[in-house]
Amino acid sequence: MRIHQVEIKNFRLLADVELVLEDQTTVIVGRNNSGKTSLSEVMRRLLSDGSAAFQLEDFSSACYDHFCEALQALNQGAEEDAVRALIPTIELRLKFTYDPAQPQLGPLGPFVIDLDPACADALVVVRYELKDGQLASFLDGQPKEALTPETRIAFFRALRERIPAEFNVKIWAEDPNDPDNRRQLPPSALRGLVKTGFINAQRGLDDVTSRESDVLAKTVEGLFATASSASADAADKQIADALKTAVQDIQIQIDEHFGGQLKSLIPALQTFGYPGLGGQELHTETLLDVRKLLSNFTKVRYASHSGITLPESYNGLGARNLIFILLQLAGFYKAFRAETTEPGVHLIFIEEPEAHLHPQMQEVFIRQLAKIAQQLVDGAQDKRPWPVQFVVC
Repeated sequence: MRIHQVEIKNFRLLADVELVLEDQTTVIVGRNNSGKTSLSEVMRRLLSDGSAAFQLEDFSSACYDHFCEALQALNQGAEEDAVRALIPTIELRLKFTYDPAQPQLGPLGPFVIDLDPACADALVVVRYELKDGQLASFLDGQPKEALTPETRIAFFRALRERIPAEFNVKIWAEDPNDPDNRRQLPPSALRGLVKTGFINAQRGLDDVTSRESDVLAKTVEGLFATASSASADAADKQIADALKTAVQDIQIQIDEHFGGQLKSLIPALQTFGYPGLGGQELHTETLLDVRKLLSNFTKVRYASHSGITLPESYNGLGARNLIFILLQLAGFYKAFRAETTEPGVHLIFIEEPEAHLHPQMQEVFIRQLAKIAQQLVDGAQDKRPWPVQFVVC
């Protein structure tokens, strides 16, 4: 199965957008402020966040008049359903294609609700909308007459406070041939169907004076965290266990030698002559945490001449950017494999990979994405397929 089509409505610059995805790599090209970042952001919120929240400013500018129309309809005595229909929603529609001949649809099964044996599409709708039963409170206390420029400002100020509290996300399967045939589903069904990953354009690679300059070392920490999970690949888990054992051996030596020497630096409390403190004794304990060792004390360095290694900040920005993306992709693959139940599709967004890359390298990188994914699969013991789709924007 794969995601064939994406539709987005009413999110920032994406008032009404339809996008067809390629089987594996889709490249989105556009001028600045044309909505590329908005695409990845709405996907992040609706597919990744446990409880997505939006602000009034997240709605497309064309939606503002619709909020006013809903208030006007309410004041004119319109039915509740008619008023709700005027209140804007932020909507994401994902159309999946699958092979009907497959005996098991896996995590896509709950979303297939049509009865047409020739249909090979499944439609998933994720909508941020006004909660049921909240219409009256959402528009409560607003002017009963036509809005003026002054009352319009006050109206939107009230909406800005109410939207995060009175809107929520609903998920349902929709029959591609009959929009009225729906099945509402819990968020867990969607998380089991689509796993997402995001490599942002702002990667902290430019500023070598920043405390976050050791970006690659933190990426290694993430790889270790995945390898330590109970459902991780057996080979990765063996490496993680070996690292933990090595640290435990050092911990024993610290407890036996370092701790004893450190204790001698601390004076006994009774020497201060304060009543009641004579019977108490202070002890020191130094604990090692593998993740903190990787994050704070492990540096990724590059081999140089004469055995000298160079810090990661000494490499060119383009090379560091590319290495970071490759490590992130490896981390996404291992995280996918570590899922207790593998999702049906892994959708990965790579934002502005061209940053710091030579134009020729940009083209090569995009062409190599499919090959990189296959190499990660080939490097696994069981070579289980990775149903990944890349969106480069």
